Amino acid sequence: MKRRTAGVLAAIALILGKFGAKLWAVAKLLALAKGPILTMLLTVVTYALFLGWQFAVGFVLLLFVHEMGHVVAIRLKGGDASLPYFIPFLGAFIRLRTQFLDPREDAFVGIAGPIAGTIGALVCWLVYGWTGSVLMLFLSYVGFFINLFNLLPVYPLDGGRVVRAIHRKLWGVGLAVAAALAVTRPNVILFLILIFGFIEFWRMRRQPDLWIPTVSRIRYGLVYFGLVAFLAAASWGTHNLLMQLGPPPA
Repeated sequence: MKRRTAGVLAAIALILGKFGAKLWAVAKLLALAKGPILTMLLTVVTYALFLGWQFAVGFVLLLFVHEMGHVVAIRLKGGDASLPYFIPFLGAFIRLRTQFLDPREDAFVGIAGPIAGTIGALVCWLVYGWTGSVLMLFLSYVGFFINLFNLLPVYPLDGGRVVRAIHRKLWGVGLAVAAALAVTRPNVILFLILIFGFIEFWRMRRQPDLWIPTVSRIRYGLVYFGLVAFLAAASWGTHNLLMQLGPPPA
């Protein structure tokens, strides 16, 4: 146990020693961020410090497209939402000012983000086809993968909102998959998703399941599972192609 603790502390010290100045600069900049556009710009700067500005701009734009899919869907349903706020290394979110009690409306808003994000990743894929840019191929892979991950059927991810309109028991499947991923690939974000997902699952299990027409369940099921299948195939294909071409330029 002492050796393991010492190893963790040594790793933290190494990271702080190597990136301490950058992390401190990022922390000061984020403390000044008070609006969606500013958080977007500061997130680009943060990613650029570690991953290069080209990837930073492309990745943040993919997140922006995903979140704007939610915003457009909310406003189509007559609701109100903010522009996206960004948090480096955690993603982005919108401030929803309207609560949708109908699971079908919630599912409509939930699936809109991954659909928009998938379109953004496809645009990167097409640009790669036209230009041969490995960076664009890498961005398309990242876009496909993060939208696939977002469709995991567990709250607070988008997939958890969508499958509520299909069948609530799918939440249990999502929690099992998230737990398996957390064990095989330990990650802070996965553990947070597990915690919040279990809390929501426990809260909702005693509430009556709202009546949803069978045709609506089938419709959302076809869209959801079709998108999951497409994104899984696209992630696998672009990943294999990247392994053949090598890493993108910094």
